[in-house]
Amino acid sequence: MIENEKCPKCENGKLHEVFDEVEPGIKVESFKCGKCSETWYSQEIMEKIEAMQGAKAEQRRLVKVGNSIAAIIPAKIAKKLDLHEKEKIYVEEQNGEILIRASKV
Repeated sequence: MIENEKCPKCENGKLHEVFDEVEPGIKVESFKCGKCSETWYSQEIMEKIEAMQGAKAEQRRLVKVGNSIAAIIPAKIAKKLDLHEKEKIYVEEQNGEILIRASKV
């Protein structure tokens, strides 16, 4: 991304350089569209953000269950949220990410 380049999303606005706070207290160089406000990162910055987020998360593999796939919730997270077998949860897609919410929250 380059300053004053056309926005890849809306194709109407121009990108301008800003510092985006990706985690509390951590700001990175990014480019924001003046028209649609979409924020873009360089490949290098995106890799650093993903590495930082990956360091906080536990990696899991998906398993096939019937016609669906399932993700195992780590025991320490289940304990912290007081989750139990057969309890209802809510699963949705949000901006290309999977969001899982406990029914208690």
